[in-house]
Amino acid sequence: MQHQDKREKVLSTLAHFDPLNLAEDITSPIVLNIGMKDDVCPYNTIMPVFEAIRTTKAVFVYPELGHEPIADFNVHAFNWLARYLV
Repeated sequence: MQHQDKREKVLSTLAHFDPLNLAEDITSPIVLNIGMKDDVCPYNTIMPVFEAIRTTKAVFVYPELGHEPIADFNVHAFNWLARYLV
């Protein structure tokens, strides 16, 4: 890492942008998907955030999905929007 002397300050700043710190502020219904082969947004970084959300929520887990769109989830997302978007 360049600028090792600033490492702690950088990590402290990044903590403010950790979605886990923002989960309690989510108040709208939320639906998301997780690809178990996603190396960009892996399961173990998404689930703690999902579990911390205290509103109506749903998650769809796709065992073979990486970090790409999936038509199946789009159907669920559109149904979710139709149900909760008022």
